[in-house]
Amino acid sequence: MEFIEVSRAVGFPALLVYVAIVVLAHLFRWKRFNHMHALGVVVGAVCMVGLAAQFGLEGFVKYALMGVAVALGGYLFGLLGNRLPPRSR
Repeated sequence: MEFIEVSRAVGFPALLVYVAIVVLAHLFRWKRFNHMHALGVVVGAVCMVGLAAQFGLEGFVKYALMGVAVALGGYLFGLLGNRLPPRSR
């Protein structure tokens, strides 16, 4: 149950971070910005915070696994984004 409680607690601030990243990307007109990479990074971070609370991880192990989760989330969501058809403009 710790996973769900902690994930809910950090979910909304993580959503705000994602929205801020997307707004900055549009304001600065970043050409190679992929929304799915950013979403994967945020989802990976939220899941890892929940898992760290569930299993009581602390210190180096927590932050090392956080890096792995963020990188893996960004990579996998990026692959998913490449599989989806481009939106019509």
